Amino acid sequence: MVQNEKSEEMSMNRIEKKLKGHTSYVLTLAIDDKYLYSGSRDSTIKVWDKDKHKVVKTLAIKTKPVYALFTDNNFLYAGTGEGYVHIWEKDSFKKLNVLKEHRTNVEAIFADENHLFTGGLGNKTIVWDKNNFTVKKVLTGTRSHVQSLYAR
Repeated sequence: MVQNEKSEEMSMNRIEKKLKGHTSYVLTLAIDDKYLYSGSRDSTIKVWDKDKHKVVKTLAIKTKPVYALFTDNNFLYAGTGEGYVHIWEKDSFKKLNVLKEHRTNVEAIFADENHLFTGGLGNKTIVWDKNNFTVKKVLTGTRSHVQSLYAR
């Protein structure tokens, strides 16, 4: 029984496939049923087919690193070094919006059914209305930057 557990553990820890596509460090990942998304210091997001391990789309930010990615049923969100949150429609990868309320790196993103939450170096979290991507509330009071977000 112990040997089976070790064998299973060892097989779970092996590298299945190395994905090559970025020209600099990968800083963030997101995943859904169909794709793996990787955001990099090279200012791009690679959209990978999970089954074929191939890049199907490259989304260019152009200016700064991609620090945070989040995906929900409809959208892909990317937080960047210039303080922007880029939003794409997942079906077509058409860019829908760029939110510009942050002044520094956006390093954390989370979304629920009605809200988008973004945070980063500016020691604040912005709560957005997902229907029109307007600011609903700005949460302040953290002593350091926001690196992770989750809401229930």
